[in-house]
Amino acid sequence: IDKQAHLMDSDRWILETIEFDRAIQKAKDFATANPDTIVIVTADHECSGAAIIGASTASAATLNSIASGTTHTTAAQRDAVVGTYDLAKFPKYTIAADGYPVTTDIDGKMLIGYGANADRYESWLTSAQPTQDSQQPFVGTTPLNGYPLNPNVRNSSTGYLVTGQVPADQATHTATDIPLSAFGRGASLFTGVFDNTDVFFKLSQIVIGGAK
Repeated sequence: IDKQAHLMDSDRWILETIEFDRAIQKAKDFATANPDTIVIVTADHECSGAAIIGASTASAATLNSIASGTTHTTAAQRDAVVGTYDLAKFPKYTIAADGYPVTTDIDGKMLIGYGANADRYESWLTSAQPTQDSQQPFVGTTPLNGYPLNPNVRNSSTGYLVTGQVPADQATHTATDIPLSAFGRGASLFTGVFDNTDVFFKLSQIVIGGAK
């Protein structure tokens, strides 16, 4: 999720979140069968300042037509596409048997914006290929070396330029508070707002006793 958020690859971090949700369910199932277990779900930081900004007022066919054309401007791909408030309808994704959307490019697609983004080109369509990740050990081998180099190159022939707030070619971490969810023994200790260092002491209380 973090890596795809750095790369501002919206559809891929959303799909990663679905996979993460499945992993959490496995942990919850274990905790249900073993009541002395505490499951904590959190993150080490927020990344990219990601936010749902609205929904597409254009059909998937229209988005594809614009992307394959020659007019990639804010007027054509932002002003005429991004629906906010009452113009943003609830997206209706068709979910396959495996729990994932049949396609992420639907009519009325949910649109994501970023508050800590670097420059990127945006067509609102799912990128055909993932973006290169320089931290991966095999990034220089086939087929990884054929993927788009960075978000400032990806979709440059199909999308309009979104100017970022940070330098370089990736979105950055932010100071936004992150959620923490708990399930199982001692979960009641994890309520309200607290410092990240408090998690250690809450876990210690659960381990040594005094938490239900």
